[in-house]
Amino acid sequence: MKEKTWLPGNISDRVRDLREEWGLTRKELAQRSGVDESLLGRIENNKIRKIQDDALTKLAKIFCVSTDFLLGLTDIPDRKNYDIEELGLSVQAARNLYTGAVNTQVVNLLLGDPRFAVLTNRIADFFDDTMAAGYAAQNQLYTSVSSLVGRIGKEKPEMKSAAKKTGNIVRSMRKPLYDTELAQIQKGFMDTIKQIKKELPSRVDTSEKLTKDAFDMTIEHFTKGGEAAQLIAVSEEEFAEQFKLCLAGLPEVTEQLTDDLLSSFFAIARLMRPNKNE
Repeated sequence: MKEKTWLPGNISDRVRDLREEWGLTRKELAQRSGVDESLLGRIENNKIRKIQDDALTKLAKIFCVSTDFLLGLTDIPDRKNYDIEELGLSVQAARNLYTGAVNTQVVNLLLGDPRFAVLTNRIADFFDDTMAAGYAAQNQLYTSVSSLVGRIGKEKPEMKSAAKKTGNIVRSMRKPLYDTELAQIQKGFMDTIKQIKKELPSRVDTSEKLTKDAFDMTIEHFTKGGEAAQLIAVSEEEFAEQFKLCLAGLPEVTEQLTDDLLSSFFAIARLMRPNKNE
């Protein structure tokens, strides 16, 4: 949905426009915000020079906008500061965000994605046993029916075989309480992550190209355009030193990753070296 563009205005314009956009009368706004109706009238009619901080804060909270927006100091309505109570965050959750214990960039990407919002509701249902309670009731009914069928089989020997077969069928109809939900949550989370990833810029192609260039330059350094077989005479230490020099401008490749790349390359190269026992 396209966001509304707000024109420059003062507090009189802002309060009146927001109230009308929300479909509220002055009386309704007064009841919701706790700001006196007569004060609202004076604000909207531009008959008040300075609004008290308390009233300004109450109106900003009701309309979910910043006080700067109400005052006409910015045309962007979004608030920048929220109390953790308003956000529904626990103290520990807020601390994790503030201290960087969690990656805030990842949190922002997830919270800003509508698919993740749907997923959180599914997780909430999982946590409070919304679906599991229904499955449990259903399973208990199957168990009770199975017991009843077994009882009939004991009372009527001629029906014992049929009762046993029916009981097994009924018991097989019971469902695991959480398996289906967990599978759905896992799929929903993975789909969300994949879609968010697709929308982000990728460094994969750049990393591949730079690594290829570094390797090609290393080979060229030792062969000087000649035969690749010349590399057989190059020691692993010499090759590693030159390769690391060529990779120096590639921040994506860490020292550990470089060592791993070289180890893999040397393992292959050793297969090509002449066997002295042959």
